[in-house]
Amino acid sequence: MNTQPPVLALPPRYTGDSVALWRAAVGAGWDVERLHHWQVRSTLRDRDVKVYGESFFCRFVAEELGLCLVEPSLDWLPGLPCRFLRREVQALSATEVPGVPGPVFLKPADEKLFPATISLEGL
Repeated sequence: MNTQPPVLALPPRYTGDSVALWRAAVGAGWDVERLHHWQVRSTLRDRDVKVYGESFFCRFVAEELGLCLVEPSLDWLPGLPCRFLRREVQALSATEVPGVPGPVFLKPADEKLFPATISLEGL
């Protein structure tokens, strides 16, 4: 039985959310590995690794370590309770977007299908 704590694998780029997760993991007694240059140490293969980052990074690390990724559904964010969102969040199809009054922030839910943008005049 492996008695080592879980490992949180983070991408090279420091972001507010990756730093917050790093702090939470350390506070919970986890080990944290920031994988510079996407280099996955072989010693992680025998550990309970949790991966956080952009989808390309997570897929790469999962393949290197033989992990199965678990991803939320594309509509998970609008389903969160309002107290966690601090803004209105809607899941819309491309045909529904032109009727939304501005200002709005648009971001694709799946990958990088288009760049995130702000429209001040609506759509």
